Amino acid sequence: MRRSLPLTELIAVLDGWNGCAVAVRIVTRPDDLVAAFEGRLGRRTDAKHPSTWWPLECSREPAGAEQSGVYLHSELVEDAALREGGWVVQWRQAGTVVNIRRTDVPKLLYTRRPRPTTPR
Repeated sequence: MRRSLPLTELIAVLDGWNGCAVAVRIVTRPDDLVAAFEGRLGRRTDAKHPSTWWPLECSREPAGAEQSGVYLHSELVEDAALREGGWVVQWRQAGTVVNIRRTDVPKLLYTRRPRPTTPR
């Protein structure tokens, strides 16, 4: 189950996760993983204007490397949604799916529950 999000709510969800441990996945169609990385989501900044940007603090990031982060191009965002449980948010942007999952939440809270079976 998912709840559709307008752009303002998508930004609010990401702002609310400031300081939280997250996993970020970039996926293309039909379901090919392009990139995955983890870190703590930083505070939103306009340092990468015109995109909206949240730095991703990675403990293994070498000094001098390009800074990791989540770039949201508002004019390209489509189909934003918050997954059941509120621990995963995703949207389509420029032909890819950006999926961000909180990793500081006990797994029990965001795993799928088995569907009840109906007697025949």
